[in-house]
Amino acid sequence: TLHREWPEAKPLICVNLGTGTAEEAAAWVHYANMVNGYGIKQWQVGNENNGDWEDGGPLDAAQEAERFLAFAKAMKAADSTIEVLGPVYAS
Repeated sequence: TLHREWPEAKPLICVNLGTGTAEEAAAWVHYANMVNGYGIKQWQVGNENNGDWEDGGPLDAAQEAERFLAFAKAMKAADSTIEVLGPVYAS
């Protein structure tokens, strides 16, 4: 029998930067970690919002940065222990 060591899985939740709001993202953090006790530590804000295929896009770098800062502030207010990761840019 082949035995493999699997790495411990850690959830990474991506919130909607394109058409979502900072308040909505903070509500997801609160619901997941404070209401349900999931303890999700890594949260990503947006994914490839520089493309016109994403709702609310395309966003330029300045728009993404401004929105990211608002989202991160609201999300950290909901749970100060989380890590908020920036959006992934499509190339």
